Amino acid sequence: MVMNKKENILCEQGKHISFEINDAVARITLDRPEKSNAYSGEMLDLLESTIDVILHDEEINVLVLDSSSKNFCAGADLNEINHRTSNDILNLKSRRIFEKLYHAPIVSIAAVTGCAVAGGFELALACDFIIASDNSRFWLPEVEIGLIPAAGGINRLVQQAGPMLAKEVIICGRKLDANEGYKYGLVTKVVKEDELGNEAFNLARKISNRPSSAVKIAKISINEAVLSQKSSLDLFGQVFLNELRNKKKIS
Repeated sequence: MVMNKKENILCEQGKHISFEINDAVARITLDRPEKSNAYSGEMLDLLESTIDVILHDEEINVLVLDSSSKNFCAGADLNEINHRTSNDILNLKSRRIFEKLYHAPIVSIAAVTGCAVAGGFELALACDFIIASDNSRFWLPEVEIGLIPAAGGINRLVQQAGPMLAKEVIICGRKLDANEGYKYGLVTKVVKEDELGNEAFNLARKISNRPSSAVKIAKISINEAVLSQKSSLDLFGQVFLNELRNKKKIS
């Protein structure tokens, strides 16, 4: 499918998701309002294929992930997880997709309004920035139904806000509003609901105007520093060495 990014074409990729590209900024909009954007397996497949399209376009360096309705995402559709087993948890499609988003070289921005619940919260946490409207709420209710957040949210919540808050949110079911999310380092900025779109895309354009290669290396280096505690300088050296090897400038 050939897309003319300069004309800002909105392409309907399928049911419940829309996709737009404008210059170096891509936009994925969750669009299942009747289910508060809860995702089915089919919707996850569509999300993954859309992310893959973005990652294969070298001109795109920022992704904005938002919602067409009053809620960001309610996580997995409960009709699909009622019979989930422990083996299913080990092979979650959502975890694979959210990990792909987290480790992708492009920068991702979640524009969150209303509720980001369960997998919806985990999806937002997989993004590099969260811009939240002042009516946003974040929580992880899985323990209440005998499950755990299994799509990467536990690790990222602990990394960003610490184990004590993570235990409150996951074990005790504490709900965080947008300002609490900002206080604990989970939310980048809190804005009024009618300012959310402009704020997210202003940040996206600011990032897209910076040298793409430097932005990508910086993101990967920061993520790896968090995960492995290696220094950014060492990681930059590794990236540079690999780049030289790939170009066959050294043996």
